[in-house]
Amino acid sequence: MLRSLIATLGLAGSFTGLVSARPLNAPLLDVYDYIIVGGGPSGLTVANRLTEDPDINVLVLEAGFPDHYEALIQIPVHAGGSIISAYNWADMTVPQTSLDGRPRNLPQGYALGGGTIINAMLWNRGDIGDYDDWVELGNEGWGWDDLLPYFEKSESFSADYSPENAEYFGLGNDASVHGTDGPLENVGFPRYFYNVSHQWFEGINALGVPTVPDPATGDEKGAMFLPYDTNTLNQTRADARRTYYEPFAQRENLYVSTRQRVTRLLFEGGCAEPNEDGARAVGVEFAPNAGDPRQTVAARREVILAAGSIRSPQLLELAGIGSRSALRAGGIQERIVLPGVGNNLQDHLLVRTFNTFNNPDFIYPNFLQNQTNNATAEAQYFADRTGPWTFGPDDGNAFLSLPQFSERAQQIRDEYDAQSSDEHLAEGLDDTVVAGYNAMKPLISASLTNNRRGAIELLQSNGGVFESSNMRPMSRGSVHITSDDSFADPDIDFRYGSNPLDLDIIVDGMSFIKRVLNTPDMQILEPALGTQLQPDDNAGLLDVVRREAATEFHPTGTCAMMPRNRGGVVDPTLLVYGTQNIRVIDASIEPLVPASHMMAPIYAVAEKAADVIKAAAINSPSPTDPDLPLDRAVCTSAPAPGAEKKKKRAATSVLDKRAPSRPVPRGPSYRETQTPPRPDASILKNLILVAGQYPNPEWQERGLPDSDLVEGLPKAASVGKPVGRALRWAERQVGELAGDVRGIVDGLLGGEGEGEENPPGYQQAPPGYEDAPPKTGGRSKRARRM
Repeated sequence: MLRSLIATLGLAGSFTGLVSARPLNAPLLDVYDYIIVGGGPSGLTVANRLTEDPDINVLVLEAGFPDHYEALIQIPVHAGGSIISAYNWADMTVPQTSLDGRPRNLPQGYALGGGTIINAMLWNRGDIGDYDDWVELGNEGWGWDDLLPYFEKSESFSADYSPENAEYFGLGNDASVHGTDGPLENVGFPRYFYNVSHQWFEGINALGVPTVPDPATGDEKGAMFLPYDTNTLNQTRADARRTYYEPFAQRENLYVSTRQRVTRLLFEGGCAEPNEDGARAVGVEFAPNAGDPRQTVAARREVILAAGSIRSPQLLELAGIGSRSALRAGGIQERIVLPGVGNNLQDHLLVRTFNTFNNPDFIYPNFLQNQTNNATAEAQYFADRTGPWTFGPDDGNAFLSLPQFSERAQQIRDEYDAQSSDEHLAEGLDDTVVAGYNAMKPLISASLTNNRRGAIELLQSNGGVFESSNMRPMSRGSVHITSDDSFADPDIDFRYGSNPLDLDIIVDGMSFIKRVLNTPDMQILEPALGTQLQPDDNAGLLDVVRREAATEFHPTGTCAMMPRNRGGVVDPTLLVYGTQNIRVIDASIEPLVPASHMMAPIYAVAEKAADVIKAAAINSPSPTDPDLPLDRAVCTSAPAPGAEKKKKRAATSVLDKRAPSRPVPRGPSYRETQTPPRPDASILKNLILVAGQYPNPEWQERGLPDSDLVEGLPKAASVGKPVGRALRWAERQVGELAGDVRGIVDGLLGGEGEGEENPPGYQQAPPGYEDAPPKTGGRSKRARRM
């Protein structure tokens, strides 16, 4: 029974269209029309759209692994677990001196599909004004109205919730702003609701803040449910690989090669100065690992960077495109002096707080730490794709304007306006980069007191974990090379909190959370504050922020789309200044980070980028093949004094990302068979998901609280093993299941039955994972007031 249901609804359905597909890592050609560096959401989107023309061929080179359809990635309940897997670059910042002096972890996708493999799947766009501000910065054609068709093009939205849940949780669907013809069924809602979210929304409403029915409109702030980037037909992660690549992998003109790190861009004339038309890239050099022989492949038309906000600027600097100081420090010969490369780094800084709920009459995500509950939920999921396994990370959240949550909104704006232009910027920045920030400053200022512009995101786990994330960062950081070694990690310095007003916004967000917890609707849950929210003054909360603040995983801005005299790196056609044919198409081009999660904006940028590239091809002369072999001259210079002594910082990683050497063949067909390294069991055993929240690598490093104890608080209903109503959940659910399916639960609990088998395409989690309480959560079509 289960096997047949899975065949109809299961994960194996994600393989549709692959029967005649070209295998990953097939033998390469010598020349392609376009080479795309990076197989994440932006790279795969543009590759997909360009290869709609059968006369155009495209190669995508991805540094990371292809995943193997692991449950840790595919099933929403496990979302976030893959952050501690082989699919993470596991980057580390330099010490953050404006916080507590510690470095911060920066998880980034290291896989075919990029960050969409490991992210929280939350799908929203930000505010109308976020994109209209891009136009104000000199980017005609990039406003909200310009991008809305591309937001719609990238999604196939499904409002798949019941009328009862729509009313209870304030869900709505404005069809005028949604797409329904995007890749697969890739945007929708889980099929289980936690009623804690209703209490949270009611508490926010009691403080005068509304619930926003459809966040996609971009014109209202308040409490809101965000849809997930999931396949709404089978409730699995709808990452870029599954939506933009696999259904189209049969195209003869689309080549994708994984575990290949681009080490250098290669230019016409080698190391010679660019001619008056600009530098022309003719190909790339790449290798699987630092010790492997380099290979080359040529580009007839363009080289397109989609390597993300950390490695796109790194590749430009390694190519001699950047500020004089960065190139000198890396020992790289100047090709194009472009001071904005690697600067303007932004992120959403977040503080996560542990709290508990003590009312045993509510069901919290920890109820799946009960073996019977979890087995029942698993049976539901594989029977008909409903139940708590369809619910992933934190949802039932809020995006609020500064006046909605802060009593000092005008004061913060006034203090920001009073700051001098370079008061909190890094020393030694080029005047053009400072000019760019000065152009941004009035736009940021105006957003701070605009009730239609988000300044904070408040996330909650439905189990007592609350997060406060600054959507309007005023601090600016950088990413720069430290040597000419392309396998060396660049220096990443967000300079978190260098503008102290960033921290004040987070403090006020935490204070607002405390106010919501004190409302009658939230008091029903019997909340108890953890140590992070216990300080009763701003100074105490500020100390917590400096100690606990970390990334929300949204680095942007390091190849900013702005005028060159304002520190811009690319023009509105995404062409790198001073080059003829190098474009950047990822989050690094965003001059100001939107008040949103990054996935939907990245897809929209990429969809528009594809049209820009197609239009450029129509208006360009017919391309000619570069001369082969490509000029591979190494364009280095003497490093700045002392630079050669600077040691490469060893990134703190939870696993070994190295893989056996594997050059791309130019001979017999080759199919990827290599399995990426598994996380160490001890790491997974220590990943205690105390309340169903998204994992934070900072906790791994510093030690997590015991699953039955949160920051010194006694055992509570929302933490550790479930109590009360949660213990009766499985009995009620099994009673509602069809008779033929009831035996599944017994099988999953160790009996003799069909439930013992895994479905096609479902890969068992690594050893040790079963020892950690499952990452869980959910919303149900049968959600009730409790």
